[in-house]
Amino acid sequence: MGMNICPPTLLLGVWLMRYQSFIGVNIAIICGLVFLAVFSIMQGIIGTRTGMATYPLSRLAFGDFGSRLFSLVMFLTLIGWFGIMTESMVATFYTQIFPAAGIEIGNHMKAPISFLFGMAITGICFFGFQAIAWLNRITIPGLVFLAFFALLQVLRRPDLIDRVVTWQPSETPVSIYTVMIWFVGSLIVAAVTAPDFN
Repeated sequence: MGMNICPPTLLLGVWLMRYQSFIGVNIAIICGLVFLAVFSIMQGIIGTRTGMATYPLSRLAFGDFGSRLFSLVMFLTLIGWFGIMTESMVATFYTQIFPAAGIEIGNHMKAPISFLFGMAITGICFFGFQAIAWLNRITIPGLVFLAFFALLQVLRRPDLIDRVVTWQPSETPVSIYTVMIWFVGSLIVAAVTAPDFN
């Protein structure tokens, strides 16, 4: 749940609906999730049987030079992912939390606040999976609650249900296959690193 119900994934769903209908996006997401699940299961089995994390396994698969190249690609990918997560968190504070709390903080403070949020997330990572597991005990129930709350809000309003189901893309439409590729490409890092979790 922590890997799938997270703000960047929710934002990804909203972004995909700019290019495809509601039905098309759901077909693409279901097909993408099946592919990611199969790939993640295979990766997880390898990690469980060998007792190794992703990076040592990449050395076995690609050799020393190949594993360094793999590490570079993962590094660049995760830097981008980290930036998106930090920006979405700061944007949420600026557009939702600060106004709801009656706090006014100018845009000139966005960079220092982003730096502090980034350092807090990095600090958690220094303590490894125990710290992430502890944090998940707090955040996952909240995320599940928010997901169900949002679903109930939509279901209580028939006009919203109709708008969602009959949604048409605002940008030039792309194929369902392209949407599936975008979806899988955005979340493949979690499947590749399944041995770390297992």
